[in-house]
Amino acid sequence: MPANLNEWCLKFRAILEAKEWEKSKKHATIAIDEACLKLKGEKFWVYAAIDVDTRELVEVRAYPNRSS
Repeated sequence: MPANLNEWCLKFRAILEAKEWEKSKKHATIAIDEACLKLKGEKFWVYAAIDVDTRELVEVRAYPNRSS
C-alpha cells in the first residue's frame, strides 16, 4: 500500500499509462471531482476526471493548494 500521496499518484499514473484508449471516440462526457485530503497534517487537493459513459478513470492530479 502506498505510504504517501505522491506514491498514490504514481500508482494511478502507471495504471492510466497502461490503458489503451479508444482512438475513434471523438467526444466524451467527463466528470471532474475534487477532494481535500489531509496527510500528516498537510492538506492536498486531489482532482479526478472520469469518463461518464465507461466509468473509466481518465486522470488524477494532486496539488498542495487550490490555486494551482
